[in-house]
Amino acid sequence: MKRKAFTLIELAIAITIIGIMIGGSFQAVKAMREKGRITEAKEQVKASKDTILGYVARWPNLPSGAEFQNDLSPIKSNQHAIFYASDTALSTINNDVCAYSTTALKVVDNGVIPPRTIDNVAFVVAHEGANYNMQTALNANIVNIYAPSTRIDDNTTPVNIVDFYDDIVEWVTLDELQHNVRCSDTPLRIINNYLPTGIVGTSYSANIFVDGNYSAPTSHNCAPNSFNGLTYSNYTISGTPASSGTFRIDCSVSADGRDTSRAFAITIDPLADSNGTGGLPFGSLCSSNSECASGLQCTGPNPKTCK
Repeated sequence: MKRKAFTLIELAIAITIIGIMIGGSFQAVKAMREKGRITEAKEQVKASKDTILGYVARWPNLPSGAEFQNDLSPIKSNQHAIFYASDTALSTINNDVCAYSTTALKVVDNGVIPPRTIDNVAFVVAHEGANYNMQTALNANIVNIYAPSTRIDDNTTPVNIVDFYDDIVEWVTLDELQHNVRCSDTPLRIINNYLPTGIVGTSYSANIFVDGNYSAPTSHNCAPNSFNGLTYSNYTISGTPASSGTFRIDCSVSADGRDTSRAFAITIDPLADSNGTGGLPFGSLCSSNSECASGLQCTGPNPKTCK
């Protein structure tokens, strides 16, 4: 029996069907890859957020940008780094996040009409999404986010490619941050364990750091307020020590009906000269030969002087 051959129309239909099937397969593979990238992006953003909250639970402030990228970020590639923006005051070392009631950082959601502004944001983290193009940026304390249908690129680093916005973004407000680190349970305290040693005749400065959930201190002081060339003012002890020795200073803070205090010993060492001995000049009060400049001794009836 003679076989019937395919007509050109039948061949064209078959080729078209095969093409559609292959094209559909490519689209399915592309969609699966994008879904996988988005899932990975969400996981990395969540990991970044949780790591930052863990950092604040240990330290009083948010990490700096360098600290986050070097030590906390789950991504170490400079080409595909996690975006991190934090309120400047909250990420300043030794500033207590529990001591603030507002922040300067804002998020503006342009994906709704009219755009929605989220005030008092503590920090923002973002992943570049499936297109591997970070489109989110910080500009004048504002982070803008957009609807997926928006073609934009606020972030020109490391590349500037205007594309459909697909960044994965999360932010934490100040209220959320303070709740997560249990600010309401943080007692008022002076966190310094000691004050640094000074040297006679050399400028000295040391800060008193206060930790705890409080709105603003109602009073603070260190007594004596002025001693041995040093003065306490606005949480700082500074000046030029006049003589060597160990001096006691008692510091106290009151806030929101609570009080805390701590006593410190400040040691002032004698000025060393080129011979490694003390550097006090002739006629200066002293207690030992090591305090006097080379060639002088601490002698005489009380008070002793360098001679």
